[in-house]
Amino acid sequence: MFRFSIFVTTILFINSALACSCLAPSLLENWEKSKHIFVAEVNDIQVIEYGNEELFNQGLERGALNALTSYKGSPNEVTHIEAAHTPICCICSTKLSSEKYLVFANEAGALPISSCSNTGRLQYMSYHEEVLENLKSDSPTVRFTGIYDTRYNQLLIEDELRTTGVIEFTDHIESRKAYIDMEAYPLEDGSLFYVKTHSLIPLTE
Repeated sequence: MFRFSIFVTTILFINSALACSCLAPSLLENWEKSKHIFVAEVNDIQVIEYGNEELFNQGLERGALNALTSYKGSPNEVTHIEAAHTPICCICSTKLSSEKYLVFANEAGALPISSCSNTGRLQYMSYHEEVLENLKSDSPTVRFTGIYDTRYNQLLIEDELRTTGVIEFTDHIESRKAYIDMEAYPLEDGSLFYVKTHSLIPLTE
């Protein structure tokens, strides 16, 4: 019986670690794939099922969504948000908080989330609202050329002779640096949100 318990615990641990491996899509991918995108205040959090860490049961909490800003779709179709009552290590569970969330959803009704979900607390998404506002209004991007440094995620802009950070650069560069012609959204803090590459020439050091 003791050996069986160890075996079950080991399997649960391995499955948990594997289940918590997740790759976050880019904001542009979320924009394309999500039906509803909006900022909402989470309130009236209720316990639906109490969790028990010893039994490896995370339980369930449900919160109401009060939509504040809509970027895409119909926020009113997403009525609630759900998460763990007792977050458990290594299975990507997360707990709700009474604050603002940036919501990405495709289904109506309740939206279940985990630590791997695209939906998350707005305070940790510093540039998302600015970029989403550009996407919502179909604002034109700006063309930039210069030398991109993959180590520091920075672009030395050719016309301005200044270096600035590039957010969510998704193109693959084999060398550390490359001469690039790209489109981006200039952000208020001076950084650039990457949109697409027109041409790229790897540079040797």
